[in-house]
Order: sequence, then C-alpha cells, then structure tokens
Amino acid sequence: MSRPADVSLRMRTKLALAFLLLGCAPESVQPQPAEGADAQRRLQGIRAEHEALAKRLASAPADHLEACRSTSGDCLLQVAEQRGKLVSQFALNPCEDSATSESRSSCVTQQLEGAGHPRELAEYYSLESWCMKQLSACTTKRVEQAKTDALNERQLARQRAAERTPEGLAAMSGVELVKARVEYVRATLPPSVDVCAPDASFEACQERVENERSAFHDSLRGESYDDKAATSAYVAVAHSEAACRQPELDCLSATLSKYGVFPESRKLVDRNLALLGERQKLLGQVSSEAGQHCLTSAQKQRQADIVSAYVAYAREPVLYFRMQLDKAFSELHQDEINCLSAGRKTSPAVQAVAKH
Repeated sequence: MSRPADVSLRMRTKLALAFLLLGCAPESVQPQPAEGADAQRRLQGIRAEHEALAKRLASAPADHLEACRSTSGDCLLQVAEQRGKLVSQFALNPCEDSATSESRSSCVTQQLEGAGHPRELAEYYSLESWCMKQLSACTTKRVEQAKTDALNERQLARQRAAERTPEGLAAMSGVELVKARVEYVRATLPPSVDVCAPDASFEACQERVENERSAFHDSLRGESYDDKAATSAYVAVAHSEAACRQPELDCLSATLSKYGVFPESRKLVDRNLALLGERQKLLGQVSSEAGQHCLTSAQKQRQADIVSAYVAYAREPVLYFRMQLDKAFSELHQDEINCLSAGRKTSPAVQAVAKH
C-alpha cells in the first residue's frame, strides 16, 4: 500500500506531463482562420485585376497583339518559366495540348485553385498581370498610332486633291514664279552685292503663313469636309506665301539700276521675267519628270555661256556686260520653254496660268 506522499507525487507528475504535452502541440495542427481569410482576400483582389487585364488584352486588335508579343513580349518567357516551376513543384498537368499561352495559363491556374495554393496562385497571377500590363500598353500605343496614321493619310489625300485643282495649281504656280524671279534677279547681281535680304517683317509674314498652313492641315483631318472650302483654304495659303516673297522681288527690281540696268537693258530684264512666267505656265501642263528634264537639259546647254557672261559683268558691271548676261539668261529661258512646249500634254487636265 502506497503512502499518501507517494500518491501525491505521482499525481503532480502526471498533471505536469499533461500540461507539457498540451503546450508542445504543433501550431500547424490548429487552423489559422485569420491568415487564411487574408490570403483569400488578397487572392480575390489580384484575380480581379488579372481578369480585367485579360479582358482588355483580348479586346485589342489581333494584329496589334501579335506584333506586341514579338516586340514587347519578353515577359512572356518569365511567365512561362514560372508556370513550368509550378507544374514541377506541385506535379500539375503542364497542359501542353492547349493551343495558346492563355489557355495553358488558365489550365494551370485552375489546378492550383483546386489544390488550395492561394499564395502561389496569387504570385503567379501578379507576374502574369505585370506582363499583361506591358502588352496592353503596347497595343494601346499601336491603336493610337494607327489612328494618327489614318488621320495623316486622310489629310494627305485631301491636300493632294486641293493641290490638283485648277485653282490650287494656279495658286502654287504663283508662289513658284515669285521664287524663280527672285532667284533670277539675284543671280544677275555682282557677287559682292548683298541687298534686299529677308528681314524681320519677312520672318513675321512667314510665321503667319505657317500658322495658316497648320490650320489648313488641321481642317483636313476632321470628319466633316468640304472640297470647295479646302481648295479655297489652300489657295489662300499659297497667296499668302507669294505675298511674303513679293517685297523681296520688288526691292531687287528697284536696286538693279545701281548695277548697270538702264532703260536700254531694262527691256531684257522684263523679257526674262515674262519668260519665267511662260515657263511656269508650261510646267503646270507637263509631268514633274518632264519638267525637270527640260530645266536640267537647258541649264547644262547654256551654263557655260551664262558663267562667261557673268564673270565679265562681275569684273565690270556696266551696261554692255549686263546686257550680255541678260541675253544669256534669255536664251536659257527660251530653251526651257521650247522643251516644255514640245512635251506639253495634248489635252492638259489643268491650265495653271501665271498671272504675273
């Protein structure tokens, strides 16, 4: 028979062991509802973002998406690599029979969902969402660029239509004529002469023309369009540009009297200016290739005579040498006209008549 002290000792020992065993029970045995709920909420948020991105990407034009996969799709390799790791880690079906990367991804994520791996699933969704954002940004950029290209094509087509009208051709012919006349008069001045240079008023005029041209271009990009209004706007811009050039021509013409141009030789200057007007008219009646051919061939033929006359005039800018120079230019311009007349269209669609 045990003594009371021994019984008490044994009871205390059993109680101590019981409390010890309870205190050492593995924590993983007990569920952690708070942590599980947080993981599920996080997964739901990441999944919702993933679904929204997938929907947005699916709505992108197929050709844009395919192009972006090639140019901005390096991240797809990282996604595929991560998907392969998950397949290997959890012995999942790799879903190789799936036709697209999207279907393979869906196949693998469904397996993860069913196996209860919210953390790994959330990480995978996050990686794929990051990649889809890059692809989506690329497709959005391509869509915007396509819109811009379409507007540019519309603008160019409408602008060409305005340029090819009789009014448009005549207006631009006026611009080119003023330029040609300025070029001719400057080419007949001695090399040391620097007069009638474009000043601040010319720069301001050019800026106004550029603003007019910009507004004209913008008007061609809109949905509403009127071809007559577009032609009128194009003609107005051309007239403004010609007006900017005219003061320089007027200044040069007024200056010629200081450099050997007297009443006797003024007729030759005026003849050259008139021939340039006839040349410009004919240029509007032939193709650009034919026109360039006539100008180039005539210039090659007459270049030596013009250079020789110019050297003599530059050395001594007097009436006689000035008249020789203007005669050389007159022969050049006449040759150009003869060539253009021979190549003129028999039934020209447009008669761009120079007014000056």
